Amino acid sequence: MKVFPGFRMLAALALGCAAVTPRADAQFFGLSVSASANPVSTNTSLVYTTVVTNLSSSQFTGVVITNALSPSVQILSVDTSLYSAVTNGNTIVFTVGSLNSGQVAETTITVQPTVAGTLTNTVTVVDTNTFNIAVASLVIQVTNPAALSQADLAVSITGPVQAVITNDYFAYGVLVTNLGPADATGVVLTNSLPPGVRLVDFQPSGLAHTTYGSNEVFALGTLTNGAFKQLSIRVQATNAGTWSFPATVGSARSCLRSSSTWRIWASSTSASLSDSNSGL
Repeated sequence: MKVFPGFRMLAALALGCAAVTPRADAQFFGLSVSASANPVSTNTSLVYTTVVTNLSSSQFTGVVITNALSPSVQILSVDTSLYSAVTNGNTIVFTVGSLNSGQVAETTITVQPTVAGTLTNTVTVVDTNTFNIAVASLVIQVTNPAALSQADLAVSITGPVQAVITNDYFAYGVLVTNLGPADATGVVLTNSLPPGVRLVDFQPSGLAHTTYGSNEVFALGTLTNGAFKQLSIRVQATNAGTWSFPATVGSARSCLRSSSTWRIWASSTSASLSDSNSGL
């Protein structure tokens, strides 16, 4: 009875899918499957590398490598620089063709796990002319990515102890603290000055500073866990009245923005002051 090559291929693949361990004649193939990471996080790239070696003393002329991947994976790319490949769903079939004695064939696939759990790649290598088969499976643990830790920033304002008289210069302190647990990068402090109050100077003088209308914005850079930055801001109150000096701090990795408000009442002869703190 004549056996067509297509039927040989189907029969060989059927035998390979049914096997859980290599057949007795699998010593004709050396087969290994590796992954770029294990465990791996969801929605990250994972590269499978399959290496097949012809361990026999003869040449194989119909070598085919099949990767059967779990359905919970997205195929990103298939390297066809050495061998042609056909993708059907989550099954990828490489046509190697001839493989001389001692020769090695290597294939790579890049995938992306989409859900947590286990990811299995069952690899079958078969020579469709001799029906020599080897099977190997690689199980990868897929985890959800760990939540990024955030920084908890706090800000407080301390007013002057002396009375504030109109047209006097007076200074108040602003303290920004990173309560952790993560470092805070790109920390920005915004201090709003009310009408009738103008900025004279501030310390430390080397801080990057920009004025936007009534807002004085200070770039504090990075505050590590537990670190703090203290500013002294000197202003002049040109009119009598009661004013608020709100300060807000935030960063790209802070879990909240904190604010603190300091209020003064100034006249030509006396002054009173108070402060309040809140988290936004």
